[in-house]
Amino acid sequence: MNLQPYEVQYTTNARRQLSKLDHPQAQRIIKKIFEYTSNPDPLANAKLLQGNRAGAYRYRIGSYRAIFIVDDAGLITLLTILDIKHRKDIYK
Repeated sequence: MNLQPYEVQYTTNARRQLSKLDHPQAQRIIKKIFEYTSNPDPLANAKLLQGNRAGAYRYRIGSYRAIFIVDDAGLITLLTILDIKHRKDIYK
């Protein structure tokens, strides 16, 4: 049984941003993303963004935000994590 029906990919940029965080914080973010994407509706805890990131979504994870997009195949099967930054820096 697959506990995570949605594939999650991290861009090189997102991986780099995660690597710059302290290990416990990075682990907390990864765990929370896994928790959100294990939900039957991965967008239930997401917010649709507007402006220069229109069409993307974000997860709020404490003071951090994970910006992601979903595939365009009609069904959500792939989430691509674009950025993971502190809330004061993510929207710049």
